[in-house]
Amino acid sequence: MGVKTRNFVLLLTAIVFMLVASSVDVQTTSEPSHKEVATSSTLYEPARQRLIRYALIGLIALSLAVVAALVIERSIVLPVRRLRAAAHRLGGGDLSTRAPRLGGGEIGDLGIAFNTMASQIAETRSTTDGAGPIKVGICQQCLSRTQDAFDDHQTVGPPAPTQRCC
Repeated sequence: MGVKTRNFVLLLTAIVFMLVASSVDVQTTSEPSHKEVATSSTLYEPARQRLIRYALIGLIALSLAVVAALVIERSIVLPVRRLRAAAHRLGGGDLSTRAPRLGGGEIGDLGIAFNTMASQIAETRSTTDGAGPIKVGICQQCLSRTQDAFDDHQTVGPPAPTQRCC
């Protein structure tokens, strides 16, 4: 649970306790007559019971909201964080990175798509690694041809149709 959520829960709990505390009679130093006590207690008793009932309902609702927030965090936020970490590792060059099993639904589909993408990137990288020196060699041929033409003060045009350049 995040800091903001904890602070919100603490604030709501404090408000409920203040409401419950305000419903309790505060004794004064002067003794009221028995008639006033009876009248005041019978007058405020239904309101006090209603306040306590509402406070308990509020606490139950708050508890359910906290449980729902924890369920949402476990089912959505944590898998997305794991996928983000895997994406950072893949972006850092670790082509063996795969997303952990993220569950079902759209988030699970996202993990499967991520793993497919990572496999395709690794496969593409492995097939182009063998062609890399050849391509560099071709580029070296173009560079040497351009350098020779520059040394001879000639204009370098496109390669002839039979010549192949990168």
